Amino acid sequence: MEKKELFKKVYKRHETQFYRDHVDISTNGYNMGNHPKFKKGIFELTAETSYDEKSFLDNYHNLLCSVQQTNKTVVLEECGDKLSLKLFVSTYKRNVGIKFFGKNKDCYFITINKKTGDFYVGNILRYQNKRKFSKVIRKNPNNYVGMIREQFSIITLPVRQDNVIIDLPILLNEFTTTLGLPDIIFDVNYGNNIDFVELAKNLIKYSLLKKNVKLPNNFSSFLDNQYSEHIPKTKLLRKHKLKFVDAFMEHHGLNGNEIKKSLHLCNETNVYGLKNAIDYFGYDKLYKSNVILDLLNQSLSKSFHNFPESFTKSEKDKLFTYYLWQLEGDINSSTLNDHILYYNQLKAYGEKVSLNSKNIDDFVTEHANWSVLISSYKSGYNVRSYNNEFVEGVQKSIFDYTGVEYTPTVLLTTDDYTNESAYQNNCVRTYIDKCSSVIISLRNGYERATIEYMLTYYPNFNQLQIKRVQSLGKFNKHLSEIWNPVLEMLDAQVGMSMKGYEFTSEMKTSYINGKTVNRKMITKMPNHTYDSSRYVGLVQWDMSLENQDNFNLGLDF
Repeated sequence: MEKKELFKKVYKRHETQFYRDHVDISTNGYNMGNHPKFKKGIFELTAETSYDEKSFLDNYHNLLCSVQQTNKTVVLEECGDKLSLKLFVSTYKRNVGIKFFGKNKDCYFITINKKTGDFYVGNILRYQNKRKFSKVIRKNPNNYVGMIREQFSIITLPVRQDNVIIDLPILLNEFTTTLGLPDIIFDVNYGNNIDFVELAKNLIKYSLLKKNVKLPNNFSSFLDNQYSEHIPKTKLLRKHKLKFVDAFMEHHGLNGNEIKKSLHLCNETNVYGLKNAIDYFGYDKLYKSNVILDLLNQSLSKSFHNFPESFTKSEKDKLFTYYLWQLEGDINSSTLNDHILYYNQLKAYGEKVSLNSKNIDDFVTEHANWSVLISSYKSGYNVRSYNNEFVEGVQKSIFDYTGVEYTPTVLLTTDDYTNESAYQNNCVRTYIDKCSSVIISLRNGYERATIEYMLTYYPNFNQLQIKRVQSLGKFNKHLSEIWNPVLEMLDAQVGMSMKGYEFTSEMKTSYINGKTVNRKMITKMPNHTYDSSRYVGLVQWDMSLENQDNFNLGLDF
């Protein structure tokens, strides 16, 4: 079948870089012949670079120059039912000091079958090689508007960089009119200002219409999204007799006439926000409040996603009122998120708070009051406590082989941690709230070692283990080898103190507002299992004041 070229133009670019015919012996000259990058030695680049063809030809054989010619050929061709937009890039380059040229050839393409509507986007790189080349071809990538837009941009880049600005509208007008899309007209007065996103969307729409898919009038709304796999595949479209909205609903697990109606009217398709709201509040509540269309139209960046799992039905009902204010734009999602965070923290502190705002003014007042109340809890005094058998066992004196006494001290209070941090010039004071960390200060009268032991829970064996993970001196310096025997004796002492008794750890935090919060250590199954034979559980407090996991991150003090 004969090919018909509808557009073809070659864009050539030349580059010549000049190098000196000598090097300074005091700088690079001593490396002559030894530099791994230049087999012929070091060449020093001058400030002169030329981009004209004459200079390229004049210095074609000049070994004191590196020369390069890049040919970019943009082609629009028709062959039977297929229309192809292609870019061929051929690069010929010779480096300084080298006699021979290297070459590289790449091809980028978009090909459309006008009969079936199928289109292909891809590239073939380094195709001058018979074996070592790469090929990527994607058929009907309807879910990747950005990728299609980028391909149009890459192929037309040489045309857009050329001084003849009329070429680009001519090329794209020929492309779209050949496909029978007269509604996309590129005025020559636009120059290089082409909306490739819109072109990509129309290509997807053209492909689906060629397959007789029944598209809604607002089809463009289904392409303005940040999801991958947003558009249903051909198999699902066929199952629903090529009805796009029906296939789209099954693809995303949506049901209901109201949702179907809204999908025909929406300007955006924020399915993620809609499904989250349905899962949390229930379809009936959203339907009765007539907010399904509003949820679809809300941009993903403004959606609220952090729904609290611990809320009771009553709390969810009250939160729904706040959620509607956020949906209407009266409050933003980050403010609502902070409000829920304050609510959960204050409940953990023992405050009697509730979601009682009846209007926006009430909400603003409630939010401000909670913010002040939260700040009063930020400066607390902590007292950790362990079972007596553990503390007494750990704090027994240790004597080294010379008879020097070492005294292990388990840090318990805010003062203990602060004083240790000040004496050792480290940040161990920040470790007091880490549930899985046990901090011991090992002292010999004039020198200290700040030591962290980590608690680890193994659910398969229902076993709590303790292991030394840090032992550092002043200014976080490593301890000398003379400490090693003493540290090993301490390890044994700590391990023995864990045996024969139930290990417990508690934390009491007192705040300047007179409130007190008590927490206990708990062990839990892991959130994720990576090794089924010996996975690690969690050691944490039974409540989190800052909504964070309280486990050691393995950082230095």
